[in-house]
Amino acid sequence: MRIVVNEVREFAKEIVKEKKQELGEKSSLESVDLLSRFLSSGHSDENFIIDIVINFILVGRDTTSATLIWFFLLVSKHPNVENEILKEINDKSEAATFEEVKDMGYTHATLSESMRLYPPVPADGKEAIDDDVLPDGTVIKKGTRVAYHLYAIGQSEKLWGSD
Repeated sequence: MRIVVNEVREFAKEIVKEKKQELGEKSSLESVDLLSRFLSSGHSDENFIIDIVINFILVGRDTTSATLIWFFLLVSKHPNVENEILKEINDKSEAATFEEVKDMGYTHATLSESMRLYPPVPADGKEAIDDDVLPDGTVIKKGTRVAYHLYAIGQSEKLWGSD
């Protein structure tokens, strides 16, 4: 276990090192990824940043797989959607760059819709660190725990319509 943990830590350390190098070569913050923002905000404790990277690697595993399972299941039930996605894929080069993939609007909308219907984290909760007011006017006092159910919100006909 110690060997594996060390390998993951070294992998994360290399990611941080590469990102620091990339940021050092740029005159301004062109990247909007979370790691760039952390590094540019003055966090200097490298172990803290490495722990954040490891956390995102581990946390993203289950949510990414859940998202993709629902996405492919829904696409498989809608051949017209699959055809549109395939058209978008076929319009790109064989080894599509991130910039090309980023512009795949239909595929992005389809993925977003599948996450609306079947969110990777279907319910969540938070605790207010200060008094606050929700958009509907509900007053939340400091220390109040608030739970919300994204699955129910994504299924709400009142918000999204019947179809």
